[in-house]
Amino acid sequence: MKGNLDKKSDFNVPFLDFYNVIGKFNTKVKDAMIYDSWVFKMPYRLGTLYIKKMKMNFKLNQDGSIDKRGLVPDWPKTLKLWEKLYPGLSKQELKKIPNKKLVFYMNEHTFGYKFIIHWQKKYCNIPNNGPYEFIFAKGNRRELACVLKSNPNITYYE
Repeated sequence: MKGNLDKKSDFNVPFLDFYNVIGKFNTKVKDAMIYDSWVFKMPYRLGTLYIKKMKMNFKLNQDGSIDKRGLVPDWPKTLKLWEKLYPGLSKQELKKIPNKKLVFYMNEHTFGYKFIIHWQKKYCNIPNNGPYEFIFAKGNRRELACVLKSNPNITYYE
């Protein structure tokens, strides 16, 4: 064995082997969570990871308009709407128009539910764990979106 290994340890593993094992393990866990709605209970009481299904709640502001916090704009549909409403304007001219209408995703394909990767910290052993958050990488979130579009009836936890 070559490289920077701890001479005192009996469990020396080359970095490349360690990297490959961790990568394969993380891929298996991610695939099980996305495709099989598996709950991953992390060792050493670090908490539980799972995909959570949440009904989208729409709230009204005091003036009666919809509260847009948490809603994601559907940019292709919004740009088509702006082409209809403001024909012939450039992007710079569109930026100057105040209070333009936006089209938001309403998740009709999942019957109004949105999905998040949730880290349940109820039995977590980490002190001051409130500010910590687990975020899936963008590629993993995209994979989850593709799975939901192809099969929106996968049962995730509510």
